[in-house]
Amino acid sequence: MMMSAEHGHGGHGDEWFRHSASDAVQLSHGEFNAFGIAGFLLTVIAIVFSIVVVFVAWVNRAVSAQEAIVQAGATTTLAGPYNESIAKWDGELMGDPVWLDQNTVRLPLDTAAAQVVKMYSAR
Repeated sequence: MMMSAEHGHGGHGDEWFRHSASDAVQLSHGEFNAFGIAGFLLTVIAIVFSIVVVFVAWVNRAVSAQEAIVQAGATTTLAGPYNESIAKWDGELMGDPVWLDQNTVRLPLDTAAAQVVKMYSAR
């Protein structure tokens, strides 16, 4: 069997499929630029990081604004119940003594603190 200088690909008669042994070998993929790829990846990472930082800052600002509104008791949907609960707690902590049962009394905070100090200073 004799081999020719030209090698064909499966019986195709077209010149495009024929090449000789002296032809340069074509790589299956092109060359790549490592610095270009690294630069692209660093750029993508920097952009994603920037977006995350901006989003976190925006969320913190929005949450802080909501906290200020709630602390001021100026919310539209919760203003009534919120103000009522604050008034109730202020009344219980700073108001008159209230007997809960025969052995338990709820005192205003300043009165309870004064009694505890007086009790421990007597010892």
